[in-house]
Amino acid sequence: MELDEPLSDKEFDELDDFLLSDRCGEESMTMDTLHGYLTALVIGPEQVLLGEWLPHVWG
Repeated sequence: MELDEPLSDKEFDELDDFLLSDRCGEESMTMDTLHGYLTALVIGPEQVLLGEWLPHVWG
């Protein structure tokens, strides 16, 4: 996997399965929510640091 390339279908499915699994909390984001969240972070006017946005993914 290259960091500047989109996820493959397999990687996308693995992440989706992980986010929906018991290994993540009830409040973790779904793939649809995560996609919108990351899009907003990327197009936003200010850079948001990893430590600020990543905890919200997990709930």
